[in-house]
Amino acid sequence: MKKLQFDTFEMVSEDEEGKLMFKVNYHYMSQVKNASDTNIAARSRRLAQEAVTLSTSLPLSSSSSVFVRCDEERLDIMKVLITGPADTPYANGCFEFDVYFPQDYPNSPPLVNLETTGGHSIRFNPNLYNDDQRRSGTLRPPASYR
Repeated sequence: MKKLQFDTFEMVSEDEEGKLMFKVNYHYMSQVKNASDTNIAARSRRLAQEAVTLSTSLPLSSSSSVFVRCDEERLDIMKVLITGPADTPYANGCFEFDVYFPQDYPNSPPLVNLETTGGHSIRFNPNLYNDDQRRSGTLRPPASYR
């Protein structure tokens, strides 16, 4: 199973006119398409380093594991699958996330969206509404995490 944890596949390609075409559903399609073509060296270097780390250090156990797929050409576009740990409400579940590393990464955090919500019809957390908006006062604002 370790060999299956980190891999690449073609998630996005360019058509004859140079427009990006996604081969899979991806939450951040519009951000990727609207991002400038400028490939920031610091971002590329950091993503390459993190890909090497991810390829050897993802958790793997019989009850909970993490699997990552990124695009063959673009390390800023990823899909992640996490299996729920035993003895938790998430046990035996598979949770899919779309991850996008914005243009100013690593100066800003990656964007992560939980895809396993049945089109936002399932709520996994009582503090979140179905549209991924948080309930007022239940979670600390992002600035307090720094």
